[in-house]
Amino acid sequence: MDRTNYGHYEEVGYEYCPLSILEKLATLYNIPVTDLMDDYHLFLYNGQGNRVLQYRKNLHLTQQEMADKLGVNRTTVRLWEKEFHRMTRPTYEALFIQKILE
Repeated sequence: MDRTNYGHYEEVGYEYCPLSILEKLATLYNIPVTDLMDDYHLFLYNGQGNRVLQYRKNLHLTQQEMADKLGVNRTTVRLWEKEFHRMTRPTYEALFIQKILE
């Protein structure tokens, strides 16, 4: 791994570090991979799809309604729920930290 990339992964709030890199670092430091994860990475690691789906259902929103409120298309919401597309950190923070839909 390039030293510059490694430095970026250590930055607080860095957008995303692939699980494969986190697993290698955890092995290197002999610690659980979850010890290297912030809330955003734990959200991805622990099943983004189920969490988005349950959140949407708790708000009694259809995929289209959620998409409209977030300014994305319905396909994006569907892909998040199926875990075919990773939710970005800013969207995660808006939904689950700032709770813009509640």
